[in-house]
Amino acid sequence: MFEKVVYLKPARTGSTLLAVLAVMILIPFSYAQSASESSDWQSTIERVMGMKGQTMPEGVLRFDLPRNDRKTVVAGLFAQPNLVTDGYVAYKQESGKTLMAGELVLLEKEVDPVVEVLRRAVPLGISIDALHNHVIEEQPRWLYVHFTGFGDAKTVATVVEAALRKTSAPRTNDDNKMDADDVIKGFDADKVEAILGGDSTIVDRVLEVSIPCSGTLTYAGHDFPSAMGPESELHFQSLGNGNAVAAPEICVRASKVTAVVEFLKQNGFTVSAIHNHWTKENPRVFFIHGWRTGNAEHLANILKQAIEITR
Repeated sequence: MFEKVVYLKPARTGSTLLAVLAVMILIPFSYAQSASESSDWQSTIERVMGMKGQTMPEGVLRFDLPRNDRKTVVAGLFAQPNLVTDGYVAYKQESGKTLMAGELVLLEKEVDPVVEVLRRAVPLGISIDALHNHVIEEQPRWLYVHFTGFGDAKTVATVVEAALRKTSAPRTNDDNKMDADDVIKGFDADKVEAILGGDSTIVDRVLEVSIPCSGTLTYAGHDFPSAMGPESELHFQSLGNGNAVAAPEICVRASKVTAVVEFLKQNGFTVSAIHNHWTKENPRVFFIHGWRTGNAEHLANILKQAIEITR
């Protein structure tokens, strides 16, 4: 009963010549063209990224980018990469162009080089939306940069690839194939999933339950499916004997932030971050990050009630 295996795993406007030249220094000229060389946008992006993506609902192509090149300890506990360092980038085709949303998990020394790549790519349709912590008391220190883009598939993917090259993150993605460590032992994952609902996956010993943000979100007027980021992600890592550490990331409309924070605090959660992930979404949403250990089913019931407050 305590083991579960899952097989899931714009046109430049007002830009100066200096800005354009700066972009070309970072991005090969052949990639920074307005017209894609391939009509198959997914294959184009996978070729630029150097890995296969996962096809998600609503036409989303997603790449999970966990930082499994470092061992992370949070509040004295070893944290699997998909518990708190699970970055991603997602793409969706719309009207012949590609909408992109991404989040890279960065060591402190990687922040400035990555932000510089994104900053120089602003004339190509890239927006830098947020830079912040997600957890506290972690070693090493991790920071998270959120960014979006809209334009030619090869161009936006090349910006992401250029940013990734400024990090030591592995250029592999094993989340689309079954591995021996895609299991949960030590608590009943089926019961946790039944309590929370949503879509669940188990990757590298971490259960993640994803629940779309309340209502329908758009980003700068574009459809913004949950697989591109507007969702609550509830992560559980086993501590054995029915116990787990829960690391939720809860999507909350601005008017509900205080109520959700109060509820989590009253129920023993450390609230480690409250912030935006984007700048052009509608309606406006914030994300609350937390941390608590305890009985896995009890934690799931608390988080279920927290999600209900967001509705």
